Amino acid sequence: MKMVPHLWFDTQAVAAAEFYADVFSDSAVNHTTRLLNTPGGLIHYGESQPPHQPGTVMFNDLTLGKMWLAMLDGPGSRDFTFNEGASLIVYCDDQAEVDQYWDSLIADPASGQCGWLKDAWGVSWQVVPDAMHDMWYDSIPAQIERVMRVALTQEKFDIAAQTAAHLADD
Repeated sequence: MKMVPHLWFDTQAVAAAEFYADVFSDSAVNHTTRLLNTPGGLIHYGESQPPHQPGTVMFNDLTLGKMWLAMLDGPGSRDFTFNEGASLIVYCDDQAEVDQYWDSLIADPASGQCGWLKDAWGVSWQVVPDAMHDMWYDSIPAQIERVMRVALTQEKFDIAAQTAAHLADD
């Protein structure tokens, strides 16, 4: 079995895919497909599918590292938007990676809280250091509580501050 996140955009799926492929190493836009699924082509909406003009891209996909992500430019205006109810998590090796992905992805600094941010399309991301995972699962309850108290005050996660909280004496 394979599960693939699928994101619905209005007209920006190709721009988003190209942006994400630039942000994440070992990533690439795989396909942008045409109506009638012509080999090697793009899926576009046809004349009978307004409000998009013929030639509008319908579907594309990309790989971000080892994750496959599907995207759609849906017909007409969506009656929904992206929100924090669904997010993509980026686990980072160190603070430099946290900083890189946070700074590359965040579109509105006011959207950042507790490691969560929104990009230019409103997609929610969590940028999380691997060290935080270790502090949560290889710790006693008092350590976990201290790390969480610090994390809840942070926008972008600060590994040094979380580590200091983890190692502090009560």
